[in-house]
Amino acid sequence: MKHLIYFIIIVVLNSCGPEAEMFQRQYVIENNSSVPIELQFYQNGELTFRFGITQLENTERFEGLILDRSGGPWSELSTEQLSNAPSNSFESDSIRIIYDSNKLSVFTERSSVNGIVFIPIDRNILRDSDYSDIGGDKFLFTINQSDFENATDCNGNCN
Repeated sequence: MKHLIYFIIIVVLNSCGPEAEMFQRQYVIENNSSVPIELQFYQNGELTFRFGITQLENTERFEGLILDRSGGPWSELSTEQLSNAPSNSFESDSIRIIYDSNKLSVFTERSSVNGIVFIPIDRNILRDSDYSDIGGDKFLFTINQSDFENATDCNGNCN
């Protein structure tokens, strides 16, 4: 019995130790177009429970979830390992942006045998490399006037 008590104490003391340092990262979307926008967050074709639909006026920002990781800073990860971090922060595999109910942009990420595919390819709100570091473990995607001008015209029927 005495040995059992010592064993239990040793097990408890060994399980107590310093926790691994956690590193954070957060993705932020800012509307710098000339019109109000509506962000629609989808996962597997359904509006997400947490974010759903969000309205942003000019210069307003929307912050995704804070992502935590142990095992070293985010900067130690490769571009490929970070590529879909924004989709994790927004819990979405597709984001629709509706510009003043008149124009629409759709951004998606899909898994393929060759990795993750982003559509559109050139600039995508779900791809880490399209964000800029604004400090404090935050990364910013700015929706600009060019995004608005290049969006698809839906003649007020964007839903």
